[in-house]
Amino acid sequence: GPDSSKVRTSFPNICNYVVDYTDTAFSAGIPKEIMAAFVAVESSGNNLAVRFEPHKFNGNQNATSGDSKTTMPYTPNGSGFSSVASETNRAAFERAFLIDKRKAITSTSFGSVQVLGGHLLKLYKNDPDKAKTAFFGQASGDQEISKQLVINWFKDRPAAVAAAKSGNFAELARLYNGSRYAENAYDVNIKNASDEAKKCNSGATSA
Repeated sequence: GPDSSKVRTSFPNICNYVVDYTDTAFSAGIPKEIMAAFVAVESSGNNLAVRFEPHKFNGNQNATSGDSKTTMPYTPNGSGFSSVASETNRAAFERAFLIDKRKAITSTSFGSVQVLGGHLLKLYKNDPDKAKTAFFGQASGDQEISKQLVINWFKDRPAAVAAAKSGNFAELARLYNGSRYAENAYDVNIKNASDEAKKCNSGATSA
């Protein structure tokens, strides 16, 4: 089973996400409660959230060092990614961007639902400078880029839409979070957040 320390049961403001992302869920083709769950679990509603993945940038989950001109610092946490803030924050992304703009963006998750940057590039005609400027130039309350990213992600993955509609959280988590989703209790957390979202009334503001 999942590490109990990674299981979440509290999702503040999830009722806000249900309201704010209802149209987004409809466009993506998934239940609004599950869309709200992704927002809650991935970023707690932070439209400016960024997570750089050094192992993706370096192209290897095992390599922890290399030429500093072509690779980024990476400390494996045993679950296939880095948990070191200085290796995954915006500053790390900015350093990677100086090495390889396109790869830095495609190795980073952006927005409230943390979609990998390949989708951000597509929004801006595969121009990494325009994509970066647009994302970091938005106001903290502007949800448009985050919403478009997650809509496009689901439109590209009908299997994920089907899993969301059928309530197959294990398959949904595998497609969204990767093969090691269970170690991080990702499926459990999305289900727990979705169950909490189902309790929301249309006028509610918090869970």
